[in-house]
Amino acid sequence: MGISIVIPSKGRVNLLGELLESVFIARQNYSGKSEVIVVDDSNEKDSLEIRKLCEKYDCKMMYFSPSVAGKRNYGGRHAEHEVILYLDSDCLATPNLINEHLKLYEDKSVGAVLGLLEFTGEDTWFWKAAGNSQFVTSFYLAKHAKNVSWGPTANFSVRKDVFIKTQALMKIFQISRGVKMLILD
Repeated sequence: MGISIVIPSKGRVNLLGELLESVFIARQNYSGKSEVIVVDDSNEKDSLEIRKLCEKYDCKMMYFSPSVAGKRNYGGRHAEHEVILYLDSDCLATPNLINEHLKLYEDKSVGAVLGLLEFTGEDTWFWKAAGNSQFVTSFYLAKHAKNVSWGPTANFSVRKDVFIKTQALMKIFQISRGVKMLILD
């Protein structure tokens, strides 16, 4: 089984560089086929730097512009492998991320996997307050629930055949601009 990793991007060159380095390590820890697709619409200067990062870490770079969800869909349509893993450009991959996602697909009834998200960095007053609120609850769904019907889109994967079948259905629903849903256009 192979995996295509799709990363929507706009600017954030330094964060994307850290993510691509961490994904490079995760790919080294996985023995199967993989590809990374960065779907970007940065300004010319940032785009040039992102292209250099893609060359350094063996990634494909594609241009697509309308929205983050649109970039996810565009990358998913160009994915070559059976599983598509979506990561946000401000995340870091753990060394075993790919293996952990693909292990769950051994069960043929699994169509999608919600990955765990953990906040790292400086422990500011904001994050202390947020940590005591319901603000971050959805980010820990993968840690506490066996089955979920929705979740944050920063670390999730889906079988490509499920992506193709559901993409057309999901375009029917109109969601407000501020709401991030699985693979909506």
